[in-house]
Amino acid sequence: MRTERAALEQPAVAHGRAADWSAPEVREGELPRFFGLARWAFVVFCVAIVLRVMIGDGILNLVERYTSEGGSLIEKIHPAVYVMFLCGFVIYASVGLRFLPQERSEVRALLMLAGFLALIGAINILVGRGSSAGYVIDSYITTLLIGVLLYAMPHSWRETVGFLVIGAIVFNSAFMMVEFGLGRTLVPAALEAAEFRPAGFLGTPLTVGVLNLATAVLIISLPINSFVKAGSVGLLALGILIAGARTAMLATSLVVPISLVLAAWQRRSGMSPGVTMIAILLVAIIAGPLIFIVANELGFLARFQGGYIDDSAQTRIEIYRVFDYVSWREILLGSDLLELKRIVNDKLGIQFIESAIVFFVFDFGLIGFIIFAALFGWLLYVLSRRSHILLPLATLCFLGLALTNNTLATKVPSLFAMLVMLIGVRAVHLRADGGELS
Repeated sequence: MRTERAALEQPAVAHGRAADWSAPEVREGELPRFFGLARWAFVVFCVAIVLRVMIGDGILNLVERYTSEGGSLIEKIHPAVYVMFLCGFVIYASVGLRFLPQERSEVRALLMLAGFLALIGAINILVGRGSSAGYVIDSYITTLLIGVLLYAMPHSWRETVGFLVIGAIVFNSAFMMVEFGLGRTLVPAALEAAEFRPAGFLGTPLTVGVLNLATAVLIISLPINSFVKAGSVGLLALGILIAGARTAMLATSLVVPISLVLAAWQRRSGMSPGVTMIAILLVAIIAGPLIFIVANELGFLARFQGGYIDDSAQTRIEIYRVFDYVSWREILLGSDLLELKRIVNDKLGIQFIESAIVFFVFDFGLIGFIIFAALFGWLLYVLSRRSHILLPLATLCFLGLALTNNTLATKVPSLFAMLVMLIGVRAVHLRADGGELS
């Protein structure tokens, strides 16, 4: 009986060989004694993964003070995180899964960023600036540690969680169509929107735009059925249109056609670099305007009627004037986020801080922000390198869109979902390539 491939991945003996990336075949009798318990714990772990992505602050605030004022630190961490760590402990205690030596750089990058954020968080708490501890722990530190936990699991298990998150995001786009048809949102949101913009379980249209585009690029890279791929990418693009995420709309009209061409080139279809570039330009020139013509006819471009730079976009530009009201010492070493909110509300007349960069500079200080940016960039690089050509593109799309708003400085599941998808899709390509790194 063939057992699950990669169930007992062992560190390779001969480094540098492609075969090192393939798990050895094992017989059922050679499985650890408690492998069945580990497999059931992994099932629960998968459920918790999906709940972390789909159950947001709007729902959790109904039963606990997840993002609202007050409450203990325990309430500020997503309940699914506790379940994932518990399941991870059971899995490790049952079968003792180990890290592959070839993946040390990925694990090291995850731990380095988690350690740095833990240090910054401890310093902020000691100096009385612990107001950001909730989002740093919930959105970053726990996410990074779960990433480490995934790297202690077999490749086949990583593929499973990657596909589950991708499926959840595609399902959310289908659910948004129901909301659009009914003309009202069906999932509670933490903040009441001024206009009707469906977002489903992801909470905000900005999150929909960021995750849908990155997910679409990752799906195009996958070796799956063409009809399933086309339908999934179509649903994701439709979700972006329904949500009214304008920057994501513009990016989608260019990135999706480019991704299709690059995916064909990656399959060694005989296209030279020159022919590939010409094909990309032709597809983008034809497909981009066509998408917008169809979207306009369906009434999805209402948010463009007032121009691209409206009050919402102008607010994200005006927010940088906050640096005029603080000293260089506060910029370099950081300041209390409550003071930042007061300046933004009183001096600039802006209700929300829609800039992750402003958030990070005040929370970590400019010096800390530079170190954070370097470690975060390195992490995304090592998670997307030496694999399919579309993984770096998906990462750049995610990062580019996320930095146009405050996505990376809130408790939305964007970073968690992207991290899990990158790890899962990378495992898929390693298996599809026969264990070889491209």
